[in-house]
Amino acid sequence: MNTSEWDKQETFITSTGETGIRYAKADREGIIYEFSMHDATIQSMLPVEFWAPVFSTPVVNYRIDFIEGKLVVLCGFGVPKDPMGNLILMKVQSRPHYSSRRLADVIKRIRMILAGLGIRTDQNIMPGFSGN
Repeated sequence: MNTSEWDKQETFITSTGETGIRYAKADREGIIYEFSMHDATIQSMLPVEFWAPVFSTPVVNYRIDFIEGKLVVLCGFGVPKDPMGNLILMKVQSRPHYSSRRLADVIKRIRMILAGLGIRTDQNIMPGFSGN
């Protein structure tokens, strides 16, 4: 998603001068899509037992689950000391009378991000926690 597609967006600058998304949210057509690539923000939004295994595993990995009625997709890069961070969080929630087209578009974007990271959802380490 480009910046015009977010209703709210906060960025951060790393020690190497790169810009990342601290938190972004789009609330359109009954679909709420949240995104973050800022480790501290992500860690404050999720229970430690959810993010810790993804954060600390030394390979690219992910976890998909439902928390408080939201689809939560958390990706880890296996590099906890990277200035850009080690996590990407995507959350999706629908409201009554949501647009199925919009939901499909958001899910497609999530799958493209996973594929771009080389994450194959057909390889499991354990239920609810997967990696390559």
